[in-house]
Amino acid sequence: MPKQDFREEIAKALEKAAAGIGKERALKLLEIPPKKEMGDYSLPCFAIAAEKGKKPNEIAAEIAN
Repeated sequence: MPKQDFREEIAKALEKAAAGIGKERALKLLEIPPKKEMGDYSLPCFAIAAEKGKKPNEIAAEIAN
């Protein structure tokens, strides 16, 4: 699967998993970590947490569940 298609699938999953994160927003926030051992993609939760008045780890837990 090409990387762009995979980004789309990740964004769709994030849209379903986390209230308030739309697909377009998720696509903008998704990053490729600087080191390969850090994974293929990352989603910084700081901006989302600030908007929602929550801690980043709370946002991460919402997404994970």
